Amino acid sequence: MLNTVDLIAILPQYLQLALECFENNDYVKHGHDIRTVGQTARYSALLAGIVFGKRRYDELKPIAAEERRIEEEEKKVREEQEKIAKALAEASEESILK
Repeated sequence: MLNTVDLIAILPQYLQLALECFENNDYVKHGHDIRTVGQTARYSALLAGIVFGKRRYDELKPIAAEERRIEEEEKKVREEQEKIAKALAEASEESILK
C-alpha cells in the first residue's frame, strides 16, 4: 500500500513532464488543465495517505493496547518480586543467628 501512495504522490510530476514534451501552441490553452490534473492527483495522494494512515492506526491500536496490558502485568509481578526480596533481606538482617 505504501508503494501505491508513493506512486500517486509522484505521478503529477511525471504527468507534467510527459505533457511538457508535447509543448506547442496548444499548451498555453491547456496549461490550466494540466495544473488542474496535477492538483487533483496531489489531493488524491493526500486522501490515499489519510486512508492508509487510518487503516494502519486501526491495525496497530489493539496491538499497542495488548502490549501495554502485558507490560503492566509484568510490572506488577516485578514489583511483587522486589517486595518479597526486600522482605527476605530485612528478615535475614534481623536474624539472631548472625
